[in-house]
Amino acid sequence: MPTSLPVPSRSPRARSLAVALLVLLMTALAAGASAPEPPKPATQPKPDRPAKAAASAPSAAPQSEGEPTAEKKFKNIKVLRSMPASQMLPVMHLMRASLGVTCDFCHVTEDNQYESDTKKPKETARQMIQMVLDINKNNFEGRPVVTCNSCHNGHERPVAVPPIGQGLFADTTNAEPETKEKMPSAAQILDHYVEALGGRTALLAVKSRTSRGTLLHIKVVDAGTPKARAVNRGQEDPLEIDQQWPGKVTVTLGPPNGRVVQQLDGTSGTVETPEGKRPMTAAEIARFTALGDLRRDLELQDHADKARVGGKDKIDGRDVYVLRTQTPEGNRETLYFDVQTGLLRRRIAFRQTVIGSDPEQTDLEDYRDAGGVKVPFVVKVSYVDDNHLGTTRKFTEVRDNVQ
Repeated sequence: MPTSLPVPSRSPRARSLAVALLVLLMTALAAGASAPEPPKPATQPKPDRPAKAAASAPSAAPQSEGEPTAEKKFKNIKVLRSMPASQMLPVMHLMRASLGVTCDFCHVTEDNQYESDTKKPKETARQMIQMVLDINKNNFEGRPVVTCNSCHNGHERPVAVPPIGQGLFADTTNAEPETKEKMPSAAQILDHYVEALGGRTALLAVKSRTSRGTLLHIKVVDAGTPKARAVNRGQEDPLEIDQQWPGKVTVTLGPPNGRVVQQLDGTSGTVETPEGKRPMTAAEIARFTALGDLRRDLELQDHADKARVGGKDKIDGRDVYVLRTQTPEGNRETLYFDVQTGLLRRRIAFRQTVIGSDPEQTDLEDYRDAGGVKVPFVVKVSYVDDNHLGTTRKFTEVRDNVQ
């Protein structure tokens, strides 16, 4: 969540866009938050608009209580009619990324005619979606094991024939024996992590934290013209996050003339913008509860028995241990810990949709001491739809237990 968002001195529509973008990005700040749908700019960035006419989910799709289905919120839904409407954006972008195409491959994006059926690839896409649903229903009890990316892997057409050399080995009959490196246990990795942060006693002593800096996020350029587009992390705005244990968090984002404040106090919260004030939704409360959790790292250590070690990998040339675990909500997470420092370098959370998992990647960099506890001063959050939702938090000051 390079100069400024549209400000009130422009049109009321531009002001509403600025406020909507800021609320969107503040909501996306929350740890473990599913990426919400971006607001509609004055003239949309056409390549990345959510497809209004695409398919929407089978009857077994997970759905929040009271949430409308896709067929009730969008036009001309023919395959995934009962999919929760909130899954439309991640599903569309999962398919787009799986095929390596833009929205106009299937949709008529001019004048927002996403419901139009004039393009043949759209009907083909419906057939392919149904095929994938049937495969998972008949072979995997409806779980989205096979996805668009399983075959396409970033290509418009699946690669059916292996390239020459793919099967070339020194010995094509017998594989070379593997010499497996002995890995530490999940508990040992998480113990090392907590100690690297400053130790359990120091973490328990943190009752409040104030973080100040900036947020790089979406910027809409050439709004109101056919060239309107979203620039990835093209806008930078002031950001302040105040956390208090237990259960209180306030996030303030934006310049004075467009400031948005979201505040959670226990089980209820509010969103205040220049347009007015409203209560938080249940989803926002859940997201900000996670954001305000100053005990998250200790809770991870306490549930080391739920994690398993997935070997080693590299990030920026450095060795990392890979840990696979689950959130309390049941979503899968993959964690990457620096082998030498013990610090968490990356977290990938997977949100389930009807056609596969939607990944959210958080990279943690520039750890510094903030009164006895190490804190990442750069937090980069990336999505499949990164043009709209990708953010980078850059803190200049983090202070603990300041009255």
